[in-house]
Amino acid sequence: MRVSVAEIIVVAPTNGRVDEKSGASQSDGTFYGVVKGVARPFREIGFDIYDYVLLPGKEKEKLKKDAPKIVLFDHNPERLRVESATQLGAQTIDVTSPAEIKNLTGVLHYTYRAYSILVDADNKPSVSNLVKAQPLPAPSDRQFSIAAMNVERLFDDEDDPNIKEPIITSEGFEKRLKKISLAIRSFLQMPDIIGTVEMENLTVLKKLAERVNKDAEASGKPNPKYEAYLVEGNDIGGIDSGFLVKSSRVEVLETKQFGKEEKFENPVSKDDVSLNDRPPFLLRAAIKEQKTNKLLEVTVIINHLKSLRGYNDEKDAPFVRMKKKLQAEFLARFVAERLKANPNERIALVGDFNAFQFNDGIMDVIGTIKGTPAAKDSVFTASEDLLNPDLTNLVDLIKPEQRYSYSFDGNAQILDHFLVSEAFKKHLAGFGYARINADFPETYRNDDTRVERFSDHDAAIAYFTFDEKPASNGENKTNQNPKK
Repeated sequence: MRVSVAEIIVVAPTNGRVDEKSGASQSDGTFYGVVKGVARPFREIGFDIYDYVLLPGKEKEKLKKDAPKIVLFDHNPERLRVESATQLGAQTIDVTSPAEIKNLTGVLHYTYRAYSILVDADNKPSVSNLVKAQPLPAPSDRQFSIAAMNVERLFDDEDDPNIKEPIITSEGFEKRLKKISLAIRSFLQMPDIIGTVEMENLTVLKKLAERVNKDAEASGKPNPKYEAYLVEGNDIGGIDSGFLVKSSRVEVLETKQFGKEEKFENPVSKDDVSLNDRPPFLLRAAIKEQKTNKLLEVTVIINHLKSLRGYNDEKDAPFVRMKKKLQAEFLARFVAERLKANPNERIALVGDFNAFQFNDGIMDVIGTIKGTPAAKDSVFTASEDLLNPDLTNLVDLIKPEQRYSYSFDGNAQILDHFLVSEAFKKHLAGFGYARINADFPETYRNDDTRVERFSDHDAAIAYFTFDEKPASNGENKTNQNPKK
């Protein structure tokens, strides 16, 4: 059936393929949109209805008995998947979110759990409202900032004999360093502490630090004197978690990786396997207030939990689900022990948690970590409440339409979180995401003169004051774009 849509608002940018060794990307012409007037689709609480429908009969009955209050997520059927280059002779349409497309015509079919339009080759729709990344404000004199970013498999052009990794061309590595440096300097405004995930090793992180420092001076800004901290983990793909620390203002008191030796029994193979492929990495530091030289101690833990790959696979799901559950409980217990020893410790857990801010019907990873796990009758696999007092997920304090750091199949969602202890929350001035990746097409990766799409995740950033802020109605005020 051929259809025509008068106006579509793009909700997920044009995707593509990336040649990892060269860093070059190529558009596949596929993006997602909704009819104008329909709200942007977000991943919502609950078990995906498609995965529920595909459950074997016995498993469905057991689920209804054990978790009668489970919520089903409808997968947002309002999404329209647009394949702009599938028909013979059709050209790719590369768009940002929320671009507006008028007079789109093509053949309608159903694939990838969405109604899809194969754009006609002779259809020439008009495209408007292509957006650009906007810099975030710099902290004020009485503030500091902490960021976390998934740099999406940053490898260099040298062979690491300890791992089997892609060796990037020198030109490709240079392009990636240039784009990430631009993001840190001009869009994140050089945060005092940056947690990083998907970094090859300490050598690569040091190269990034050197590049940012050099570029800052070349642009007329003060040298932030970033220093790199990273400890190798267990990941077979060779990616690790680390920190960039602005040594011109921050004194590192302690770094510690924990959980590397933790094991559990794989329920499928019955072998003992590592619990943490990318073990949590802790940084304890003192940040200096520039005018008074006052020091404020903070503890930041960078995390990169098990991915969602295999989460609903008939064979792998028992292993993947158990690993994610045990990782969440391990982290919750670790934080609980620290807060028991020092209830006033200012702790922040940041990074890519590969989980939503609510339960997904299977389990509640973030709820478990922050001390508010989902009820046993609402998820497949429940956890006990292991943490008291609870942590606050700063995601919950911003506008609902800004609660995303990633886009998957047209559904905006959060995988990158920022959880803080009560003592740290008292210093909160603002929180948000730098919109530099998730809303931009894959082809922007090729252009090293612009910041967009150095990764597929947006970076999270929080602003804090050196003095505790008086709460308003029990909450600190925040908004999507942190204020000066």
